[in-house]
Amino acid sequence: MQIAEEGLFAKLSKLVGATDIETGDPKFDKRFMVKSAHPAATKARLGPTVRDSLVRLEAALRGQITVENSEVRWKGGSASHERAIEILKHLAVTARSFSD
Repeated sequence: MQIAEEGLFAKLSKLVGATDIETGDPKFDKRFMVKSAHPAATKARLGPTVRDSLVRLEAALRGQITVENSEVRWKGGSASHERAIEILKHLAVTARSFSD
C-alpha cells in the first residue's frame, strides 16, 4: 500500500486513469492518493483515527508513506527535530493500525 500526498502529479495521474482507493472521507480523499493490491483491506485499515492523523500531518508530509508487511516508511524532505517528532508521532498512529 502507498499513501502519497496528492500533489500535481497525482492529480494528473488520476485524470489519465490511475486507480485511487477512495475512503469516503472527503478531506482525506482530496488530499491523498492511496494505492494497494488489496483495496478492501486497505480501506478498512484507514479508519477515522489514521485519516485524521494524516490530514493533520499533511503540511509536513510532503512525501510518500509506504506500508508493507507491517512496516511504515516515510520518504520525504528534511524537517526540524520538533517537526520530525511530530511526523513520527503521526506515523506511529498509522503503523499501529497495520500492526495486526
